[in-house]
Amino acid sequence: MKSLAMFLAIVIGAVATIAASQEASPTPPPAPTPREIPRSVTSSGEIVRYDAGKTIVIRQSDDRVVTYELAPAVPVSPEIHVGRRVAITAEPAADGVVRVTSVTPIGPDPIPAAPASPSASVTPNAEIPSAIQTKTQTTTAYGTITAYEPGQSISILLPNGKTVICAIDGDSALPTGIATGKTVVVRTITRPGATRPLVRKVTYSTGTTITKKKG
Repeated sequence: MKSLAMFLAIVIGAVATIAASQEASPTPPPAPTPREIPRSVTSSGEIVRYDAGKTIVIRQSDDRVVTYELAPAVPVSPEIHVGRRVAITAEPAADGVVRVTSVTPIGPDPIPAAPASPSASVTPNAEIPSAIQTKTQTTTAYGTITAYEPGQSISILLPNGKTVICAIDGDSALPTGIATGKTVVVRTITRPGATRPLVRKVTYSTGTTITKKKG
């Protein structure tokens, strides 16, 4: 009986030692997943929207449209405007947001852009480089849609800061999805006595050109 009691005491002591050892060495928690560090970005394409000091929207070669936030006080050339081809570099900031730090024009600028005047007024007979006010029959202009009334009119902001309002009728050919903010090429005709040029065709822009044809 004494031998059995001693054996049981030894077993109980060993079990208690193992339990105490397990309690003293808890399983360590899993290591946290390392946070992904933002990387620098380089891209190029055509500017489809530009909000100075805030954002720049680029249409890349694969037709993807990407919006980038501009870093504070990023230097921007006076040549930067809607329709211009540029190369951009973006770097991660201290807050983890990737912002544009460099905007560089690519190639020659077909239409040197003049800064838009904040007080520029919208008038039906705003000047257009291809001389809508003269007796030319057909005019083609490049710009950004600032207003669109289906079946009535379309307003175009030209690269020189002027805005022209064109009338729309049943023969005006318009692309699908037309809306403000789109960069387009507009072909119009001018009729004697008309207060506004009449739209013949609107297409989405693939470059910055302004041409005219005389009737």
